[in-house]
Amino acid sequence: MAREPALLAITGASGFIGRELSRQALLQGYRVRGVVRDAIQPLPDGVERSLIEGLDDCAGLEHAFAGASAVVHLAGRVHLLGATGPEALPAFRRDNVEGTRNVVQAMAAANVRRLVFASSIKVMGEESPSPYTDSSVPSPVDPYGISKLEAEAVIREAGDHGAVEATILRLPLVYGPAATANVRRLVSLVARGIPLPFSGVRNQRSLVYLGNVAHAMLCVLKSAAAAGETFFVDDGEPISTPDLLHLIGEMMGRPARLFYCPGVFLHLMGGIGDLLGKVIPMPISSAEVQRLTGSLAVDTQRLERVTGCRPPSTTRDGWRATVQWFQHARAK
Repeated sequence: MAREPALLAITGASGFIGRELSRQALLQGYRVRGVVRDAIQPLPDGVERSLIEGLDDCAGLEHAFAGASAVVHLAGRVHLLGATGPEALPAFRRDNVEGTRNVVQAMAAANVRRLVFASSIKVMGEESPSPYTDSSVPSPVDPYGISKLEAEAVIREAGDHGAVEATILRLPLVYGPAATANVRRLVSLVARGIPLPFSGVRNQRSLVYLGNVAHAMLCVLKSAAAAGETFFVDDGEPISTPDLLHLIGEMMGRPARLFYCPGVFLHLMGGIGDLLGKVIPMPISSAEVQRLTGSLAVDTQRLERVTGCRPPSTTRDGWRATVQWFQHARAK
């Protein structure tokens, strides 16, 4: 008698990462149950929809996890530029910390042990002159990063008590088709031929293509050695802002237009944007300047060493797919 495929429950399955993970999991032979709040937003064909009212719906979560062999927890309050003040922390904690606690408790009630949790590079901080490694000490500076680190602690405590066998993946900026507004804005600036003041920037940023994220999640699910571990994930090669802009331009068939501007002036413009942004919408802020000029890279060698997982797509592959999607969407 044929063995029934393993059931993978994915919270946030209708989101950016969730849709791609669902698609790849189906291709690998999993049954997929999408744990979502929305009864209308489409899921990939073949995904079973399980509705919950939110991450505080403990009974709904337990029902959604029933019969699953593993859970991938993607749902939560996402990082947003501007949501950085202390007043934002309670909302992030409610969704990302208490929501994760509810997920772990519902897993225990449904007798599901295996968990993959999507954390963030933001738990480490906002900038580092050298790549973060396993020995680097987390030092989050915004509510999102603080809440993600506290959610990690919830998971590790549950693991210490034998409630779950969890793998935590710390993700940098994720890009790909239908990417977030920040990625779309960057591609749009190059597409419009707007001169950008970044030719003198000498930074290194880790990014990760959407397909590589989903691949890494399925890799660690299959690796017994990954249980109880925390890994960084990226495309395997950091990239500078100028090189990224030139790569996007190359994929578009039009050169990125960059010029030199001293860093002190870039940060001054960001500070002015912060002040004016309290009154009127501004296209620039100190956070955006830092993101485009500062270094924030990770060392992912341990992920490959422990699990054998390597990103199947290169940075060029990922941005080619991203730009093609952007051009197709703009042509509609």
